[in-house]
Amino acid sequence: MKIIDHRRKEIEDHKELGSDMLTLLITAHTEQTEQIDEEHSKPLTNDQIFHILIEAIAHYPNVLARLREELDTIFGSEKNRQITMEDLSKMRYTEAIIKECSRLINASKMTQRNSSSPDTMIDREWPANTAFIVYMEGIHHNPIHWKNPLKFNPDRFMEADPQKNTFLMFGGGVRICPGRKLALVAIKVLISLIYRNLDISLVDMDAPLKLKNTIVNACSELNIRVKQRE
Repeated sequence: MKIIDHRRKEIEDHKELGSDMLTLLITAHTEQTEQIDEEHSKPLTNDQIFHILIEAIAHYPNVLARLREELDTIFGSEKNRQITMEDLSKMRYTEAIIKECSRLINASKMTQRNSSSPDTMIDREWPANTAFIVYMEGIHHNPIHWKNPLKFNPDRFMEADPQKNTFLMFGGGVRICPGRKLALVAIKVLISLIYRNLDISLVDMDAPLKLKNTIVNACSELNIRVKQRE
């Protein structure tokens, strides 16, 4: 609540607004929303994960087969029926694919946090307001936490929940992304609609994934073929 109250105070004092989810939720349907750049307020996590997901699934026919098996079990021959929350709760392998794609290539490589009080770490005193960089990609690829960390294996998320603070798809702690559940729902719905009805393949199976490394890992180009599912 302190974080929310602090952000509300910043908004009331007409300070420059960021485009984080908390600010967007507080200022929704108000005149302050217009101050936020549309390019930075779009759901970047969804965009980037979905490009990476399409590329990964195209390289692993066994993953596609299990994904289709799960979707066909849930929806049967009803290719276009409305998706319910009960359906989404059954899409465990679908969610495992999403998380594994994010573990391998997270939407953001790193994030920054400022300490609110003095602390002692690694035999050193750190004053309040010290800026710390959390290297999420390094955590996600650490062999101490992940067996064969560079291998695409959605099953690792089917077997057990990852150890605390070893999977930071949406950050962690009190500042974890408040839109994380909505993001997962949106990606699940999109996967369901597409892979129930369409076959997607890469134009060039040997082409490397073209990533533009800025604030986020953005896929700059992905050439695919799309046809009706047989």
